Amino acid sequence: MSHVFTMTPAFLSSLGWSGAAGFTAQALRFATRLLLARVLSPDDFGLFAAATTILSLAGLLQNLGLQSPLINEKFQGSRDMAYRGAQGLLFAVAIILALALCLAAPVFANLYGMPGLTSLLRVLSFSLVITAFMTVPSAALSRKFRFRELAVAEVLSLLAFAATSMACGRWGWGPYALVCAQLLSQWLYASLLLVFSHRGDHWRFGISSHWSPLRPLFAHGGYSGVNQFLALTLTQGDNAFIGSRAGATMLGYYATAYLLGSAAATVVGGVVGRVLYPQLSQHHDNARAFASSYNLGLQLSLCITLPFTALLVMEPHLIVGALFMDKWAPSAMLLPPLAILGLFRLWNMLACAAVEAEGARGAKATALVKLAQVGLMTLCLPAGYRHAETLGASWAMAAVMASGCCAVALRLAVARKMTPARFLKPFLLPSMATLPCVALATLCATAWPAMIMAVTATIATTAFTLRASQNWK
Repeated sequence: MSHVFTMTPAFLSSLGWSGAAGFTAQALRFATRLLLARVLSPDDFGLFAAATTILSLAGLLQNLGLQSPLINEKFQGSRDMAYRGAQGLLFAVAIILALALCLAAPVFANLYGMPGLTSLLRVLSFSLVITAFMTVPSAALSRKFRFRELAVAEVLSLLAFAATSMACGRWGWGPYALVCAQLLSQWLYASLLLVFSHRGDHWRFGISSHWSPLRPLFAHGGYSGVNQFLALTLTQGDNAFIGSRAGATMLGYYATAYLLGSAAATVVGGVVGRVLYPQLSQHHDNARAFASSYNLGLQLSLCITLPFTALLVMEPHLIVGALFMDKWAPSAMLLPPLAILGLFRLWNMLACAAVEAEGARGAKATALVKLAQVGLMTLCLPAGYRHAETLGASWAMAAVMASGCCAVALRLAVARKMTPARFLKPFLLPSMATLPCVALATLCATAWPAMIMAVTATIATTAFTLRASQNWK
């Protein structure tokens, strides 16, 4: 077996389609947020952010950790039969969780101190039933590297979200503009995935109560589910803490600053991580090719995100002032720590995907690291908030994510016997591209020259990385 990683046509096509969809999706999200900021208040965004935090936890319980095993594991019997059994199980769990969320909505509203959260959660509980029909077709398409269909479904659903939220926002629906748009876009996305997954040799939709083919998945899926729960706690725990301590308005400022600060990291992580996991699973038995695949994904990600993260840290007030109205000015002070937090979450996500591709053993290792991170977060968040309120909590989250990210990356390097030079290789080119951007931002009175330099450096380094990756060692 070759020890050199070369990008296959399927990998290149998947990366291209995921890249196009990811950048288009992020542009749509960002443009929609900018427009909605003019018709909705920070309080509306804070209420919706609190509701989606609770809904994310319910959605994770509904998923049962089956997404990764459905892509990665081999079945003893019919894969189609296993898919139908998984669909039946996910649908049954979704019904139970939706009813439970409706009953528990007043409890969560009291916990957050937001009375309007009760009705919001009850309406959003319908999304659990809708998303139950996303996991299996998405896994079937991802396993076959059919990212073109996933890209089309994602972009169309986001267009529906943008149009619906803007229309309802102008009609004065407040946070329910976001709720209605969320439900419609999820229904469209699930419908398109089901249609696309019927093409070719993927699977035929059906719901079965025959769950015995799923038994091999639960060892991997159990650790994967724990990982997803811990990752969700790390991702949404700060939202829950700030919403309960500072209220809906400050949570709206925090969520807006995080959206801006992590925009590049979110889209790049979604693109590279989505394609990288199936690729790493295929190279599981080839340590050198596995490490090369991971390093390629990391360098591509850093080439795009590092220059822009540096600018967001250095010029937060100028960037927030140029993009948002004056009522969003408090978001500027939160932008530097949240931009750094987004960058470390990107690296953490790629490193965890690489470790989890090893199977149940890797999933167990990442679960232990994330458990330690959650424990550290429970200590650092209150301490940071006591020191400097929301700003202190933001810096505390950045420190927690940095510590866990370094731990997972070092575990990967030791397990794959990566030399220090190979470990540091992905950071060299992005760091060199970022230095001119930092110098221009320091010397110039305006951020535009540095922004132009960041775009130029990103395009040049990304093109160089893709070209060099044809014989990436």
